[in-house]
Amino acid sequence: MSFLKKIKKKSGTYVCEVEGYRDEQGRVKHRYIRAVGKLDEKGNLIPRMKVEDVQATRVNLHGPVHALSRITEQLGLEDLLEKYAPEVMTLVYSHILRPESLNNIKRTIEWIDTNEIGLKLPVSRKRFENAMDYLTKHIQRIERGLYSTIEEQCSLETLFYDITEIYFYGLSVQMAERGYGTSLPQVGIGLACESDYGIPLFHHLFDGNVFDARTFPVILGRLREFKKGPCTLVFDRGIASKKTITDAMRSGFSVIACLALRGTIKQMALEESRTLDAEHIVKLSSVFIHAREIETEWGGERVRMIICLNKPLQLEIQQNRYYEITEALEKMKRGTKIKEGLKKYITEKDGELEIDYDVVRDHEKTDGLYVVLTTTEYPVGEVVQKYFERDLIEKSFRSLKDALAIRPVRHWLTRRIKAHIFICYLAYLHLSWMKMLLKTHDINMSPVKTLQKLETIYSVLLTDEKANASITKTVLLTKAQEKIYEALDLLS
Repeated sequence: MSFLKKIKKKSGTYVCEVEGYRDEQGRVKHRYIRAVGKLDEKGNLIPRMKVEDVQATRVNLHGPVHALSRITEQLGLEDLLEKYAPEVMTLVYSHILRPESLNNIKRTIEWIDTNEIGLKLPVSRKRFENAMDYLTKHIQRIERGLYSTIEEQCSLETLFYDITEIYFYGLSVQMAERGYGTSLPQVGIGLACESDYGIPLFHHLFDGNVFDARTFPVILGRLREFKKGPCTLVFDRGIASKKTITDAMRSGFSVIACLALRGTIKQMALEESRTLDAEHIVKLSSVFIHAREIETEWGGERVRMIICLNKPLQLEIQQNRYYEITEALEKMKRGTKIKEGLKKYITEKDGELEIDYDVVRDHEKTDGLYVVLTTTEYPVGEVVQKYFERDLIEKSFRSLKDALAIRPVRHWLTRRIKAHIFICYLAYLHLSWMKMLLKTHDINMSPVKTLQKLETIYSVLLTDEKANASITKTVLLTKAQEKIYEALDLLS
């Protein structure tokens, strides 16, 4: 009977197949049959194969999957997902690399390196459905577990909060409601992010007919659950109100919030904006704006308000408006429908459609004009900087909606919709975490482009049928890919 035997040499440890026999004196000896291969540094067998007999029997995308798996490991997400980790991570990685419906997820399995994920094949749709149902029940537990890791790596002194809507084109979704300004059913997604890289802390789903400001008590409760120390909340005018700001302060949070331009706030902003000059210039990341602090009374309290005028944005808004209005006018003359929000700029006079320039002028008065209220003691420049950096959360929503294809939602059951949105959330978490790693290693490249750079790294299954052996090899890295691997801690 043959067996494998290790032979140690200076060049390494080799494995060969031998069989036992007895010599003429009856002593047990080993007879060499064939060389099997060599052990690597970890003790894994590298099979011995002849180049002329080797064929590539399977090629899979490895580089991006390897990078995402490393982030999963750093986040400790696999342990949080427990028994369904391989299935959930397959859905998450697929959503990042090539979004597929649940019906077509098997196409993803055919071209990505499932060994990196630990997914056992073959796999059925039912396993993925079970994974999604499990995920729905444990969303908040998983978010709490992720928070402890995020807290170790990120400064959470400033948090952004905003809400966006996801539309549905069917009427069978139980949690979807018709929202303001649309006949389509929708759900609201509230998202809280840290301020440096847009790393999400948690999300919450709301019925589609809930006003943005009314989502805040729920979010405030979750913020209290997560963030215990001093913290500044930054939110936009859709959420800002006397009640939300007061509630945040009573809960121990500082606030930087933009106020809606209406009533006395609008009148004050218009009057104060006329006094802005070169003395009030503040530099943002790519532009200069005007900003001046005033102290005034609001809700019976003395507060700091900062009047901001962003002239580059003002010009951009006006140019875009002119384009949209002139195009809408031509459409209406042809009998074509236009956006509801553009109708106010067009009037009928003597039987002819024309632009209502009085309405245009009225709206131009507040273009690029902001009133930012703060309860912090930060200087004007820092308050303005923090508020205008809130576009980071808007980019987060764009990433969820566009790059991660959160729409269309191909599910109708409430639990599956929640799971789908959380899969998109986990996908965005991976991208924002990668953004942090790249920036800290001075790599000025977006996570999406980074993953595209790694798409030429394949794992290849090489098979030698004559030797009855196979081995998986990875394509050699370019120097640019090595730099990315170093940033993502993939070279160790």
